[in-house]
Amino acid sequence: MPPDHRPDWHGGQCQSGVWKKGGGIGKVSSYQLNFPYSQSNLGQHTFCALSHVRATGFHNSNDYSECSLSKSGSNWQLTAYPPSIASYRCDAVCID
Repeated sequence: MPPDHRPDWHGGQCQSGVWKKGGGIGKVSSYQLNFPYSQSNLGQHTFCALSHVRATGFHNSNDYSECSLSKSGSNWQLTAYPPSIASYRCDAVCID
């Protein structure tokens, strides 16, 4: 094989048609946000995802609650909205 066509194995390996990074996924961290806290800085991570969302105690059909993840600079933020609903929980899991 000519030198310019040799594979470079330094960036990872292809196994069964899927590129894999050696060494596992790294550290896994979990976070929980409960009333009365409406926002939490999760710090720097490679990836974060919502893992649990719960809200109870709504008084009418206009009440709602939501959880969101966003990136602010290099840090992840977990946010619950609206912050006035007294019974919500937002969980996130992050990997490095």
